[in-house]
Amino acid sequence: MPEHSPVATKLAEDLGLTKDVFVPVDAERDVVLTKQLTDLFTNNDEDTMEAIMSSFCARYLPALVSAYRAAKGINIYTRLLRSVAEYGYFAKYMRAHPDAKTLLQFHAQLLLDADPLKWVKIWEDTDTVTSLFKFLLVYASHYPTHVDPIPEATQKELTDLYGAVAHFYYNEVQKNLGGFEGRRNSVMFQSAWDTQRALEGKMEMDKLLGAIGQMMPLVTCGAEQAGCWKKGKQPGLAACTRCRTTTYCSKAHQQLDWKRHKKVCFETVY
Repeated sequence: MPEHSPVATKLAEDLGLTKDVFVPVDAERDVVLTKQLTDLFTNNDEDTMEAIMSSFCARYLPALVSAYRAAKGINIYTRLLRSVAEYGYFAKYMRAHPDAKTLLQFHAQLLLDADPLKWVKIWEDTDTVTSLFKFLLVYASHYPTHVDPIPEATQKELTDLYGAVAHFYYNEVQKNLGGFEGRRNSVMFQSAWDTQRALEGKMEMDKLLGAIGQMMPLVTCGAEQAGCWKKGKQPGLAACTRCRTTTYCSKAHQQLDWKRHKKVCFETVY
């Protein structure tokens, strides 16, 4: 097993996840840690970040989810949870941890309670909560016995909410701002519109995340270079016996992926 990342350990300590009694960071500290998290992802390549986040998730993901629930609102815990949502460790959590069962419902209610008129105007917050919501929706579609569905009335409220979010960013697109701001508004509009359509049943959940949705952990073969994920959901996959966060369609593909996977293969606390 690879050595755990000291960067991951320090991140957990800074967030208060290693203490016996959890106390959320205050607003000032939240801003500092959010910048540190952004810099961490900006200054490291994808493989390095996967190693750091895998080390973090293997030990602290249940504590992070508990902190996210306790802190409520849109904060560093929400942002970090969204950052790890595409990793196999989060997929394992959604299938194996009892607290995962109500996570989609909790986040759905957070979207309605966290003053949408405020967060919709802050594109970083909109991107964070919407991206995490989309991941949870897709996981729920793959693991329906492990994740409780959103109540019908709540789903109707969310459909209306994302219709309003899409309308807001559509109006921003019409301003023809150009450059990064223009591209960003187009992406945010598309994301909100896709979410609304998925909630209405007009879009397949797998397509909600684009290519990432096709490569969901524990649903397709983890040897991405083999291209098995292009086939869609694959039955009969075997999980890595140590971490159980990656699955393979054959021994040959597991061996093909080992050079990459051995750097991120940790036993988990859950």
